[in-house]
Amino acid sequence: MIGISNPTDDETLTVQSKALQWIQDFLKFPYDGYSKSNVTPYMHVMGYHIPHLMKCHAGIKRFSGQGVEKNNDCARKHFFSSNHQDAARDILLTDSRVEELQHGKRAKRKYEKKDTSYWELGIREKRRKIEFEPEPDLKPDTC
Repeated sequence: MIGISNPTDDETLTVQSKALQWIQDFLKFPYDGYSKSNVTPYMHVMGYHIPHLMKCHAGIKRFSGQGVEKNNDCARKHFFSSNHQDAARDILLTDSRVEELQHGKRAKRKYEKKDTSYWELGIREKRRKIEFEPEPDLKPDTC
């Protein structure tokens, strides 16, 4: 239901009828706590306002709050990894930096190989495992 874009009139009517049926089933439940006074505003919105929003706004995905939840997760992560001196300021600054850098793309550094003989032969020699030979300028340990 949330992912439907441009719902038809039949789909919105189906959503409305299922939501109203859900409220009626809630009210018919025989146990305490399931009376008309226990119908929440969310239930009312689901039955009477969501179908209208689906028609007017081509679905309800943009009202899901997923973006807000993601921002909250990022803020919590930053808060608990900071020193808490001025956490709210740090979170806002980090968020604005991320927003600024979001559309940028890192350019690769240009690198030119200057000593081609090293890249052909020298690197193999360097990486080859040879027995350790002490360098001539180092003196052996004396006890």
